Amino acid sequence: MHLSLNNVKACSDQWISFFYLTTDLCAPSYPLVKVDPYFNAWYSTNNLYDDQVRHWTEKEFPLLGAIRVDGETYRYMGKEKLPLKPLLRSVHEEKWEGKYTFDKPVVDEWKNIEFDDAAWKTGVSAFGTKNEPDLSTLWDTQDIWIRRVFELQDDLVDKDIYLHYSNDDIFLFVYQCSAGGGNRW
Repeated sequence: MHLSLNNVKACSDQWISFFYLTTDLCAPSYPLVKVDPYFNAWYSTNNLYDDQVRHWTEKEFPLLGAIRVDGETYRYMGKEKLPLKPLLRSVHEEKWEGKYTFDKPVVDEWKNIEFDDAAWKTGVSAFGTKNEPDLSTLWDTQDIWIRRVFELQDDLVDKDIYLHYSNDDIFLFVYQCSAGGGNRW
C-alpha cells in the first residue's frame, strides 16, 4: 500500500477534528490559592482584574494585586469596592413598612408623591412567596405594586447615588422618575 504525503496529512487532520473539539467555553472558576477546602481562593472571571477573589461559597476575599512601574502603581488583580453608605435600609438590614396592592392601579398616578394610597394595604418587607428568606408579607399573585415613602436627610446635590436592589422583573420609580427595572436574571 502506498500513501502520499498529502493523504497522510488529510487523514491526520480528519483524526484531529474527530477527537478534538474547539470551543469558546471556559472553566467556571480558576483556583488561585488552595490550602484546604476551608481555606482557598478562586477567580470566576477570565481576567484577574474583573472581579474579587472568592471562596467557593461566593464570599469575597478583598485581595488586590498592584505593581509599581516607574513610580506609577497599576492594579492587576482584584476589584476595589466603593465605600457606600445606605440612604435607606434594605430588608436584609432592617424591615420597613410600605403600602401595597395586588390590583393594577386604574390610573398611573400611583407613582406621584401626592397619590392617596389610603385604600392600599400596609405590609412589612420582605414581600414574597412562601419559603423566601426574610418574608413578612405574603405575595401570591402575578403582580404587586409597592409604595415606600421616605425622606432623605442628606444633601445629595452633586453626589453620585447608586441604586442597589435584589429582585427580578421589576420597575422602580423614585419621585416619579423611572430608576431601573426589567428582567435582571
